[in-house]
Amino acid sequence: GTEIEFETPTISYSLAENQGILGVVTDDDSRSATDYIISIINDAPTDYTFDGDVFTAKAVGNFTFVYNVKVTVFDNTIFSENEGGLVYNSSNAANGGSVSQLENQDLVILTDTALFYAPLTETSTDMQLYQISDVKIIKVSNGVASVSIDGKTYNAVITRTGIEFTAHGSTLDLTFDGTTFRLGQTELSATSQNTAISSTAIKTYNLVSDPIRATVQDTTAPTMGEYDYPVTANVNETIAIQPITATDLGGIDRSRSYVQISYRGSSSRTTTINMSDWATNDDYNAETGNIDYQLTRDGNYTITYYVYDNQGNLNDDRSYSIAVGDCESPKIDLPSDLVEERYDLGSTLTLDFDKIKQAISDNVTSTDALLETLEIKLVNTSNNNKKVENTGNAEENRYSYTLSEAGTYRLEISVRDEAGWETVNDEIEFEVSTDAEGGMNVYEIVGTVLIVVACLVLAGVILYFVISKVKKDKKRKAKGSDTKKSADAKKKDK
Repeated sequence: GTEIEFETPTISYSLAENQGILGVVTDDDSRSATDYIISIINDAPTDYTFDGDVFTAKAVGNFTFVYNVKVTVFDNTIFSENEGGLVYNSSNAANGGSVSQLENQDLVILTDTALFYAPLTETSTDMQLYQISDVKIIKVSNGVASVSIDGKTYNAVITRTGIEFTAHGSTLDLTFDGTTFRLGQTELSATSQNTAISSTAIKTYNLVSDPIRATVQDTTAPTMGEYDYPVTANVNETIAIQPITATDLGGIDRSRSYVQISYRGSSSRTTTINMSDWATNDDYNAETGNIDYQLTRDGNYTITYYVYDNQGNLNDDRSYSIAVGDCESPKIDLPSDLVEERYDLGSTLTLDFDKIKQAISDNVTSTDALLETLEIKLVNTSNNNKKVENTGNAEENRYSYTLSEAGTYRLEISVRDEAGWETVNDEIEFEVSTDAEGGMNVYEIVGTVLIVVACLVLAGVILYFVISKVKKDKKRKAKGSDTKKSADAKKKDK
């Protein structure tokens, strides 16, 4: 797709005093060629455009170019140059005619009334000039002659290799075998006359440059189409996954391109739909060309398009996010006075559930439902993050724990809403000093146990810890907690 712009070639030459040159700019020092074409000479891809000096490839490949430059050196005592090219100066009927020299060095002279042809003869002193009398000139304009031959009108165009006569889309070439001129199979009459044009009076050179090589690569990613997806949706709503629409000069690699649907919420999962398998997908909708996809859970769905071209270029990120149902986690804004900054060893840590209850909230799930999932962890960060235990007193709506080991403690409080979003607040820390009960080995007191406190308030009745814990564990088997029963619960079991 990148344009290659070719510069105008320049010609080096030297001339005698009686010589002129056609096909080169002579009124300045540039020596720029004026009659040239640029050709592709190798077996290159054919998918390209060539507009004058600007080349644009439409396919990957190697291209070899050459300049073909035509210049004519002439005797300026016989020929002169004007804006239209060379003019023949003579005393015969061809005087003032425009001169063109073909690649085989034959001359074509065209006047307003006649067409002349002078084949090159290396052995003769002068060239024979033939007037083709069967060709009647009607009009000459911009190098194209409108002519009549046996009552039929043609457009005659002088090319580098000869003269082409075109009528009604059919083209015939003028040929000369040394004695007879023919247009197609029709013989044309001609009369000859001597000229003062020697084989050295005019000579056309067809110059070819050194090869110019270009390697065309595709480093541009596919151009993506436009897609329309909602920003929000309801649980169990069905949306249309739209097919890949992309363009690329090198073509799209259908086998590598795909659409990915990812979900993040109470769990996570990813669905991939390959472009090559689109129409065979079980949920393909033949009427729309889309794939019907049901949003079955609360959470965030992201639809991402991955499109490769045949050169391996990948499109820029094209993703669409859809918030389905409840997509926000609960909030836990604990008050600063929930715990003290420092406790003495052997003192009691007491948490007020009323303050915790006031600190938790969710945009959908009720506070009582959040309290069913409440977990409190007390971690001694000074002892390899050892978790310590004690049970809360649901009857008093309080949690109390005797701090029997010194160190820095972190309080972790978490809740989970009904959509599965969990929030953990682990910002509160406090110190337990060894000033009291000196001599105690702080690493010999309690094993590693998780503190779990669950309480539910319904109609003013407090359900005790053991009952709430069982209920919670049934709802949250996926968590895999292995919380030990409290000492009070063990006594009841007995």
